[in-house]
Amino acid sequence: MRYPSKLLLFGEHTINQGSQALAIPYPPFGGTWAYATNAHHRQQHLQAFAKWLEDWPARGGSSEGIDLQQFKKELNQGLYFDSNIPSGYGLGSSGAVCAAIYDRFGPARSIPNDALQMAALRQTLAQLERYFHGSSSGTDPLVCYLAQPIRLYPNGGAELVSIPKHGPLVFFLLDTHIPRQTGPLVQFFLERCKQPAFTEQVRTVWSASANQAISAFLNEDWEDLFEAVARISRVQLAFFADMIPEPFHQVWEVGLQHDLYRLKLCGAGGGGFILGCTFDWPTTRGALSGYHCRKAYPVDAVML
Repeated sequence: MRYPSKLLLFGEHTINQGSQALAIPYPPFGGTWAYATNAHHRQQHLQAFAKWLEDWPARGGSSEGIDLQQFKKELNQGLYFDSNIPSGYGLGSSGAVCAAIYDRFGPARSIPNDALQMAALRQTLAQLERYFHGSSSGTDPLVCYLAQPIRLYPNGGAELVSIPKHGPLVFFLLDTHIPRQTGPLVQFFLERCKQPAFTEQVRTVWSASANQAISAFLNEDWEDLFEAVARISRVQLAFFADMIPEPFHQVWEVGLQHDLYRLKLCGAGGGGFILGCTFDWPTTRGALSGYHCRKAYPVDAVML
């Protein structure tokens, strides 16, 4: 089985300030289990991860039904996770690993039938991902495990949703070629939100526009969606420019000055990918020919 990366379309940072979020699987990046005769250099963190899980109960944690003996046995036999998900890009590279481990060495696969089951699965996957980040919401591994779009709510709830298979508005990824770490960026955002002016913008503009964008996307209201993204783009550039790599400020501003495309943070920001949308993908791709762009939606492989 291949475990896809995840793409957070809307709700970056604002999910912690009362907005919804929408995450989808992005199969152009993903990973599978594989074997190699000399796989030690490919296993990277997996041996250490197994040891961490083994020692976790002594620290008050739980391995949540993971068959550790089988996990370690297969690692010794050359098992590794073969992934093309770039690290530090906000695409859930660690989430895919956790989803794969839980799927292969945990309880039998089951799809949540209600909100309680979804919350329990998300919490279990969050515990696994703490190895990588110290803390986790469980969102990334949940999307990678279920390989379905998920709508997230600020109260911790989540539900599977169906996204349109086709649409005139194209989303694309602009590569900054700058890996980043999520934790410091989240902390930076929370610190900025201690200032009333920033908090007001986040709640009245950014969060409200994220909710509007999610509803418009799911209801296929493309013009309303494009306008909601424009408002998100403006507030991010005006109040959170430090989260946008400086070399991309100009191309961001050009998008706001014209109706060709709009740009917004993809995940925590600070590097990785920038998310854009446009009604005219061929012209936009030409206008951004000096950058590495790739189509993110609609892409047939995204629809699982």
